[in-house]
Amino acid sequence: LLASRRFLREGIELLIASLDKWKDEQKAVQSETQDDHGESRETSRMSSGDKSADVLNKAFELSHVMGKLKIVSNESETANKRFKDARKKATEAYSNEALDIQDRIFAAKLRVVSEILKCLDKPNTAVTTCLSFLKQLHDLPTVREIFSVYLDRGVKGIFSKTERVENIKSVTMINYVLYQFVSKFSSKYTAFAWPTIQLSGRKFNPITDWREVSKRTSWGKELIQPPNETKLDRKIDPYNSAVNSRGEIVVAHRNDIAVISRTGERKVVHQFSVSSREDKEEEVIEQRIVGLAVDQENNVYVVLYCETTSQNGNVDSRAVLYILDEHCNCVTYKSELNFLPTHEISLRLAINKNNNIVMTPIISDDHDHAVYVCDHTGQLKYKFEHKISNLGNMNVSDNNEIMLASQNVVEIYTEEGNRKLKIELPPDHLVRGMAFHFVDRMILNCQIQSQRQKFLFPPLLL
Repeated sequence: LLASRRFLREGIELLIASLDKWKDEQKAVQSETQDDHGESRETSRMSSGDKSADVLNKAFELSHVMGKLKIVSNESETANKRFKDARKKATEAYSNEALDIQDRIFAAKLRVVSEILKCLDKPNTAVTTCLSFLKQLHDLPTVREIFSVYLDRGVKGIFSKTERVENIKSVTMINYVLYQFVSKFSSKYTAFAWPTIQLSGRKFNPITDWREVSKRTSWGKELIQPPNETKLDRKIDPYNSAVNSRGEIVVAHRNDIAVISRTGERKVVHQFSVSSREDKEEEVIEQRIVGLAVDQENNVYVVLYCETTSQNGNVDSRAVLYILDEHCNCVTYKSELNFLPTHEISLRLAINKNNNIVMTPIISDDHDHAVYVCDHTGQLKYKFEHKISNLGNMNVSDNNEIMLASQNVVEIYTEEGNRKLKIELPPDHLVRGMAFHFVDRMILNCQIQSQRQKFLFPPLLL
């Protein structure tokens, strides 16, 4: 183990030297590679300065940068030899059944790191060999027992709990970093097809089932988010949330707007106070956000529903549009939407490429099938009736078409309300979600009886 770790450390130091050399050569002539330089500096600092950083994280960052920059030098060639030696020694240590499980897991970690860094020019080879090795690690009887005892929460789990938790953490970290690496270089493997750990009566997937062994914050920043996924601590309302260009989720709950970062950290950035009209005194009975959307400039559009009672007992209700800046620091515009139904509603809200606001109420009255199109200040431009019962989803395309969906029907309209297309799903198919993709054009997330399936509708349909 010590020999493997020494070879690995020497290889990483040689790679860092190769990166620094390349950076010095390119600094004056390639301004377009500033992003790559930034990654190189970050990797160098993390690898050499932060002694407590996890070796897996270092390996992933180095593999990403080196693979992207295609650097070849004497240092990188020598580093490759060191990684081969480290892999050999780590394999020998892992295969030594006389070692305790903690040492064998550490040997597995060194083996995965060495394999990744050894195959920078052949990432698909590293993917295949690392996944094969990961299956071997998962099949170790001791590893299976560690997870079984921990998840059973029985009396046996009381003993050696600290050591067991550390071992679970190490195995999970190997899975997460390897999943990141695999996702960068291969589209064959998904989280749901990831190698599992066989327990008594079930299988444990370290990528999809990690909440069973840890909360997101309990392991600090070492718990890495899988690519293109954000693990949340609590549920959010998908119809009152949107993703901005920074990959952050802007979500509304009651009177609050929160931003969830790509690492899953949640921060309330704006709160709507319970207010009243200036022209008379009134008491607020109900106030909440009923619709939220984000435009191309990351400005946040919110529709707030408010129900009040006056001193003489009259009940009044209204919907008000608020536009906030990209950081939700301040309200840049406010307008009352007098054309919306006066009773409590939920809205589907979207902003098209022309910054027009598209909204449609989701209410119990099955006779109200209106779609409203406003300009960016909330002034009504178009209103039309759609033909869909039990409307559940609404979105806009890159051509400003308005897409409406119920459980088994999708209809596509122009801004002015002309229906262009009607799509009826086959029997036993239900629309569970709908989003527009600017390459695939439209994506429906459907459920077929008890199984989910994704349908892509090609451009000719739009």
